[in-house]
Amino acid sequence: MNQIKCYDVEAWKDLERLNPAAWTRSAFKVNTKHDLQVNNMRETFNNVIMKYKDEPIITMLEGIRFYIGSRIVKLRTIFMMYEGSIYPKVQQIIGKIKKHVKHGDHIGQVMLICLHLRCQRA
Repeated sequence: MNQIKCYDVEAWKDLERLNPAAWTRSAFKVNTKHDLQVNNMRETFNNVIMKYKDEPIITMLEGIRFYIGSRIVKLRTIFMMYEGSIYPKVQQIIGKIKKHVKHGDHIGQVMLICLHLRCQRA
């Protein structure tokens, strides 16, 4: 809060008036209300191992190990090529927020400040 206060006093005043459960990360519930993400992960994994299901157990496990290893290597090479301080997906999110932030919109400014501070820590 002190960092936000130093950055923008008006935004800090707006946040002081709000219920912390409405905007603080610590007040968010960690359990999901919907299993959509879990279902998507499960479906993806099931589609990948489909070709190994009829194989003997050792062959199936080797196939799954190969898939996971190759995926890790693929993602690692993608991230190693990137030289910026903020990943492209985060930059897209910031761009969308910037479009909606108007002059005097302190909550939107706070969102940008929090993203900026979080990216500096990383």
